[in-house]
Amino acid sequence: MKKLILPAAVSVCIAVSCSKTEIFPAASSEGVTVAFAMDEKESTKSHIQADGLSSEWENGDRLRVWAMNSAGEYILDACPFVVYGVSGDKAIFTATLAEAMPTGRYSYFACSPEPKSLLSTTATFEIPSVQDGKVSSGADILVAEPTLADALLPVENLSDYTRLGVKMNHLLHHFRFFLAESDNPFGNEKIERMVLEFSEPVTGTITTDITSPISSTS
Repeated sequence: MKKLILPAAVSVCIAVSCSKTEIFPAASSEGVTVAFAMDEKESTKSHIQADGLSSEWENGDRLRVWAMNSAGEYILDACPFVVYGVSGDKAIFTATLAEAMPTGRYSYFACSPEPKSLLSTTATFEIPSVQDGKVSSGADILVAEPTLADALLPVENLSDYTRLGVKMNHLLHHFRFFLAESDNPFGNEKIERMVLEFSEPVTGTITTDITSPISSTS
């Protein structure tokens, strides 16, 4: 789709070639809780803050995580993790597994937000044509660089998390623009929304293999 609608807030993502200290729930007979942390300074977040420049993970943000062992088997296969919170300079994500991960080294892959559909490691996302200017609600797509790390350990409190040196990259480009008051051709008239048209599709669906993210759009 070549048209994009957004409010006067002017952050937009397009598909062109871009704290708390609570206790974790204890493991139960229904599964094992695991958690991992990403350094805020090393990871890319999902939500643009009010200053239009910095970003942060939001409540309710979710990651899909894959973990492949040395035999090429996926012990975690698109497992959903949710933001638990932020402790110091770390963002912490948690999930409940049916059983603990076997000890060993794994190749980890991840993406956010929730894909529209999944086929093995191929994820399809929907880029909305109406955006809120904060690149939230699925308007930005993050894919992790492959990361080698140990198994995620069961946790009972905040200090038990496993640290993953995951680096999340934007799959889309993000740009922002503004009208200076002195150059505003509309005078005092309020701007409520903007409609942008492009020569190539910038919304719709985008598909990528999260193990080797090269995007294609439609």
